[in-house]
Amino acid sequence: MLNHHTGGSEIDESIWDRKEIEWTGKSFYFVPVTFLLGRPLGLGKKLEELNRHMRQGGYKPVNSMVLLQFGKFKGRAMVEVPKKDTHDANICTYDIPTTVTTMVYKGEPLGIAKGFDRLKELVYSRRSMAARELYYLYVPNATAGNYRTVLFAIT
Repeated sequence: MLNHHTGGSEIDESIWDRKEIEWTGKSFYFVPVTFLLGRPLGLGKKLEELNRHMRQGGYKPVNSMVLLQFGKFKGRAMVEVPKKDTHDANICTYDIPTTVTTMVYKGEPLGIAKGFDRLKELVYSRRSMAARELYYLYVPNATAGNYRTVLFAIT
C-alpha cells in the first residue's frame, strides 16, 4: 500500500512489484483527462472535478488510489468505488474476467513509457496476451530524484 505516515507518499514495493490482482467486478468512477506526450494537463483541477462528481453522485472511494490512464492525448483519472445497480456513464466496471499485472517503475516521469514497455513484455510472457489498458498510480509529493510509480496493465 501507500505509506502516508512518512511525511510523503511511499510505495511498498513488496505489495506492488510484479503482482497479479483480480479485478473482475470492480467499479471505478472516472473523469476524462487530456494528456500531452503521456503527461496529464491540469491534473489538480481534474482531481477536484473527480471528487466533486463522486460526492454529487453519492459515491465514496474504496481507497485513496487515483489511477491515471497512460496515453499520448486522451485518458482518464479514476478511483475505485463500490458497485451500484444503477447506470452511470462515468463508471467503468470490469464485468468480464479481468486481471491486472503490476510493476513498480523506478525512474524519472519522462521515462515512464519504457517502464510500460517492460510491463507489457511481462504481461505477454505470463499470460500470452496483450494488455487492454495501461494505468499508473498517482503518487503526490514524490521526492525529487526518488520516483516510484506503480504501473498497471489490465488484461
